[in-house]
Amino acid sequence: MNVTPAFAQFNTIGLVSPRQKIEQIAESDNSPIHSEIDSDDGDVIDDKDAASDTSLTCLSLSCVSLPLLRIKVNSPFGWRMDPISGKNHTLHNGLDLYARNDNVMAMLTGVVEKTGSDSRAGLYVVLRHGNIRVSYCHLSKILVVQGRKVSAGDVVGVTGSTGRSSGEHLHLVTKQNGRVFNPTIMIDFIRETTLLHSNIPKR
Repeated sequence: MNVTPAFAQFNTIGLVSPRQKIEQIAESDNSPIHSEIDSDDGDVIDDKDAASDTSLTCLSLSCVSLPLLRIKVNSPFGWRMDPISGKNHTLHNGLDLYARNDNVMAMLTGVVEKTGSDSRAGLYVVLRHGNIRVSYCHLSKILVVQGRKVSAGDVVGVTGSTGRSSGEHLHLVTKQNGRVFNPTIMIDFIRETTLLHSNIPKR
């Protein structure tokens, strides 16, 4: 099968409506992982600017993977009232996905930059994909080690409810050049790439 390279950029999409289980957002914590997972309000990239300088070349579906087999949003990225403190205009810096002891997969080919445990994020894995970093949080198991190369679809952990969490889910944090952006943009890119390749005729 001959496949023409597909050049695509992350696209801007709207936020998904929030559902029930919502991650507890701590107002302050000095744990070292926060340099990777958390962000000050001024470091958020607008949807329209997210990944504007990052393009991916996909020769096959092996270049992308959804983080879970089933994608169901519990709580979206963005500003909201903190469900615990009641504080208004609190940034939920990631995307919460429904999960029940599910395998967590690398979304892109990259390198395991960091693994560990944090009082807020619980067990976590941080993957580096060029200038994009993806953090997978609240895991029950970590199945990779720092420095390992991973391909899209490789299992890096198992979902759980470690750290500050109101129930089992996968908390995704995505950053570009150190600035947080909406993880739904990456999920939308992966879905579009999958759809594109499913429409390529076989020869």
